[in-house]
Amino acid sequence: MYDSMSMYARTFVDKSVIEKLVELKELADKFNTNVEGEQENNKVEETNETNQTSNNENQTGESTNNSTGE
Repeated sequence: MYDSMSMYARTFVDKSVIEKLVELKELADKFNTNVEGEQENNKVEETNETNQTSNNENQTGESTNNSTGE
């Protein structure tokens, strides 16, 4: 937003405010990176759980079929 302001409008913004905003943006970027990384990890875990559930269902189905004489 600051970058889109005219040079005249920027003269009303105190430099300490700009420094704080830059600092906050850096922190927000770090947070977003961590959140995105956690989301990717969660997707991998969900996929692994789905695969494990599918494998368990397949094994259960096979053992049931074998117990009925098939």
